Amino acid sequence: MAIALLPLFFTGCEDSDGGDISLDKMVGLYELIDITIIKASGEVQDANVLSLDGGYLNVRDDSTYSETRNISGSTEFESGSISFVGGSSVELTDASSGQLIAATATKSRDTLTITKYPSGGEVHTMTWRAL
Repeated sequence: MAIALLPLFFTGCEDSDGGDISLDKMVGLYELIDITIIKASGEVQDANVLSLDGGYLNVRDDSTYSETRNISGSTEFESGSISFVGGSSVELTDASSGQLIAATATKSRDTLTITKYPSGGEVHTMTWRAL
């Protein structure tokens, strides 16, 4: 079963010191270390249920990103661009579809946690560790 994870629209992005997140704080390569999906029905699928086998997020200094997720025996890929709208709002635009999605992000020293809110009432939370 492939799970469609869509691009992001960050709202309220902050790093652990309470400051707004910015491109220079996000740039880097991250490894996917945890994922939880809450379906609209309330069903929770964690890393064990989803058979998480890693993945990578690469945020580049030209405001583009690429993401892979190895879940349930298949590899999912997305890429796009990041636009900083002002304050802590950031838009990620999917390169293939142009879609935006609401999300929140929190960055600590070596982890970036992104919670996406795709249409349909699902919630996708991914934790990435900086490499």
